[in-house]
Amino acid sequence: MKSVWWVVFFIGVILVTGLVFILNRYKDVSEGLASRKWPATTGTVVSQEIQSYEIGDSESGVTTRYRVVINYEFHVYGYLYRGTRLRIGKGGYSDQSDASDALERLIDGSQCKVFYNPYDPNNCTLIQGARAELFLAPTFGLMLILFSIWLTWRSRSGTLEL
Repeated sequence: MKSVWWVVFFIGVILVTGLVFILNRYKDVSEGLASRKWPATTGTVVSQEIQSYEIGDSESGVTTRYRVVINYEFHVYGYLYRGTRLRIGKGGYSDQSDASDALERLIDGSQCKVFYNPYDPNNCTLIQGARAELFLAPTFGLMLILFSIWLTWRSRSGTLEL
């Protein structure tokens, strides 16, 4: 009987971990997919820069990453809105040249296309869609959930040995 509880506990941990991976990125993925249907308007770049930051620690090593910091303004329904998001989802660039490429045409004072949520124009972005990396965590989470279902099936059929 004792081994049954370990199997249930193990499967439960895998299942919960899978759910955490999915829920962790759900908002970004769903918002990124929805943004592909958002209307666009013309905005103006107010400022832009590339900032560097470090992740990691002295034991495992420090890695320098780069983030794009941008501010733009646009008008919707006669109101002025300000945005700061280049694209949906967290993350930076591992190479400074990639961050520079993202800002290539976004010069202070230049026009830019702004995609906005028609129900909440404060929710806006300059690049539509979800980055491919956003799908990694939910995919891994789904694999963990399927694995926990398979383990449950194997344990119930008596073919799982621990």
